[in-house]
Amino acid sequence: MWLLQYNPAHEQPGDYWPVRRYRDRVRVGDEVALWASGPGGGVVGLGRVKRAKGSPVRSAESAAGGVAGQAEGAVGGAAGQAEGAVGGVADGMGIEIENVRTFPAIRRELLKEDPRFAKALILRMPGGGNPFPLDHDQWLAIVDRVPAELHLVGKTVLGAAAIAAAGATAIREAVRSVTRAG
Repeated sequence: MWLLQYNPAHEQPGDYWPVRRYRDRVRVGDEVALWASGPGGGVVGLGRVKRAKGSPVRSAESAAGGVAGQAEGAVGGAAGQAEGAVGGVADGMGIEIENVRTFPAIRRELLKEDPRFAKALILRMPGGGNPFPLDHDQWLAIVDRVPAELHLVGKTVLGAAAIAAAGATAIREAVRSVTRAG
C-alpha cells in the first residue's frame, strides 16, 4: 500500500506518477492513496497500480538475470524487464494507476490525530519523493474514512445487492400475478 503525493497548486492527479523510491517493492495490483499537498491537503483518492511506464532498455547483465532478475509485475531492479515492471535509476520512471476514485479530502489534520496514521512517513517527511509506503494500520486509517460506495468491494457489493433486490422484486411480482390469475 502506497501514498502518492502531488501539489494541487501546480498539477492535477492523473494516471501516471513518477516513482523515485521503493522501485523494488511496488507491485502491479498494489493499492494507492492520492495525497494533495499544501493547505487543506490530505488524501483525495484511491487507486491501484496498473503497470509501469518509462522502463529503460535492459543491459546485457540484467537481461541475463543479473541485478535486475525481478518477477513479473515487480517494480525494481536495474532495468525493470517484465510487463508491469519499473526499474532502474533513470529519470522518467513511473507507474500507471487505475480504478481511481476521488472524493473530498480526508484532511491531514484528521489523519494526524488518528494513532494509526500519526507516524506515517508523509507526515514526518513530506518532502520525500513518491511513493510513500503505508502499513496496514495506516491504510485502514484512510479507508475507514472513505464512503463505502467508493471502495471497489463496496461498489461491487452495492451493485450486486441492487441487482438481487430488483430480481427478487420481479419474482415476487410474477408470483403475485400468477396467484391473482389462478
